Parts: sequence; C-alpha cells; structure tokens
Amino acid sequence: MSRLLIKPATATVSATLQQQQNQLRQQQLVIRRWRAFLHNNNNANNAAAIAAKSTRQQRIQTALLAANSSHSPLDARRSIATSPKMPSNDKSLNLDNINPNFIAMEYAVRGPLVIRAGEIEKELEKGAKKPFDQVIRANIGDCHAMGQQPLTFLRQLLALTFETRLLNSPDYPEDVKKRACAILEGCQGKSVGSYTDSAGLEVVRRQVAAFIEKRDGGIPSKWEDIYLTAGASPGIKTILSLVK
Repeated sequence: MSRLLIKPATATVSATLQQQQNQLRQQQLVIRRWRAFLHNNNNANNAAAIAAKSTRQQRIQTALLAANSSHSPLDARRSIATSPKMPSNDKSLNLDNINPNFIAMEYAVRGPLVIRAGEIEKELEKGAKKPFDQVIRANIGDCHAMGQQPLTFLRQLLALTFETRLLNSPDYPEDVKKRACAILEGCQGKSVGSYTDSAGLEVVRRQVAAFIEKRDGGIPSKWEDIYLTAGASPGIKTILSLVK
C-alpha cells in the first residue's frame, strides 16, 4: 500500500508571518501619522474614520498573534488564510508620497455645515422666526436645487440610449440621435446595459479628452488618462481606496 506523507511548509509559513507582521507595523505607523494630523486639525469626522481603521488593525494583529501561538504550522497557515488580506508590496499611495494638498483639502459638500443648513431649512418650513427667510447653499454646485432648468439634450440622450425604439421617433432632434448612436456603437452588444471598462465607456472618454484639448487651446489630452465617475463623491472614494 502506498502512503503519501504531507509535511507542512514550516519555513514558508514563518516567512509569510514575518511579511505580514512587517506590513502591519507599516500600517500602524500610517495610523499614528494620521492621528497626529487629525489632532492638529481638530477634525472629528476624520478621527472617527481613523478609529475604525485602528480597530481593523487591532483585529489583524490579534489574528497574527493567534497564528504565532498555534501549535502547528498548518494551524498557522489556516489563520493566515482567514485573516484580512494585506497589500503584497509597497508600491502604493501613502502619507509620504501623496500630494500634500490631498491631505490638507476640505470636502465642503458634506459635513456639519451642510447638516446644519438642512436643519435650518426645516425650521423655516415649520414657521421658525429668523432674520432671513431662506437658505442659499453656496458650498456646492447643485444647479437644479437653485432653480436651473434641466438641459433637454442630456435627458433626450438618456431616453434614446435606454429606449432605442425612440430613435425612429420624429419627436427627437437629429443631433441627439447622432450622439445616441455613437454611444450605443461604443457599447458591447450596442446596449448601455452592458459592462464597460473600469475607467468608463471608451467613446465617452474620447469625447471628454477632445473637449479638454479644445478647451485648453490645443494642448493634447489623452483619453486613456480619463477616468469617469458617477459624481464627485464616488471619485473621491476611489482615490481614498488607493491610500495605504
């Protein structure tokens, strides 16, 4: 009878533990720097986010300690497999190499000022007496909230790309139909319901690059460098997810 002897890779497990411990120490250093920055700027909202991140790091540290105290290398390997994934290299954004303006910026679209503005609006609706009768939100470019009429072209374009049978309707201008056809041609299966590249639909990115180049007086703009998002907030979240 043949027998197969399986030996745990002790050296490999130890090396992996050492690597994750080094990465953990690096992330703890980043957290300490963030805490110092937040203390100097007295930013309570960001402090809560860092506290949550610190809690995650504590859970990772607990998992590593449990792996080190395991009775067998195989148990340690299981602990590593079920612990949170750590970055495998140092080629990422961090507080040492990121643009300092990113750290110092303030995102006025959200925060206590906007929350208070909403509360005041509700108080006015209930008849509260104040030295003013309306709130003008100057912190954000919410055009429709300020009374701007929507652009017909954009809404017609959306209608045609979602309901392609309307392309045969005489109720829509030819320039809108032409743009809708260009977008549909750039979609897989000629449907806006298909998947796109992570950076967005190529045909739209090319149009954006052409607009930027024209706006900037002919300075070349590469469409490959254009990254489309569903608004400012998703764009900022994408950048934040890159910070180690």
